[in-house]
Amino acid sequence: MSYAHVVDHQSMVFDDTRNALYREALRSTVPPGARVMYLGAGLGILGLIALQEGASEVVMVEPAPVLRAARALARDLGVADRIRFLEKRVEEIDEALEVDAVVDEDLPVAVREVGADDADQARLGEGRGR
Repeated sequence: MSYAHVVDHQSMVFDDTRNALYREALRSTVPPGARVMYLGAGLGILGLIALQEGASEVVMVEPAPVLRAARALARDLGVADRIRFLEKRVEEIDEALEVDAVVDEDLPVAVREVGADDADQARLGEGRGR
């Protein structure tokens, strides 16, 4: 599945168990006031949860046009001013972005691709059964 269209996200949006687990993970790992980068943001659900759990700002990175629906959703929820939307692949980001946390549903792979060192990998829980 490509997740390029809004309908492709239906199963994730309505999966209460999945979303509750992600909420708890974000609550326990993202400090209040943190700036969060959300890779592969899609509709932005985890970014919105991060804001609800105390993040001050979210950068949503998503190459597919579904990010436009995320922007509309954020606007409707009154949080668009706390979100930066980058409709591109993470490899295409051509500016320095300072963030405190990175959210991605396949984080160890994404981090490896952008060049994290072994210490970063360990802090993110790769290989620790998390």
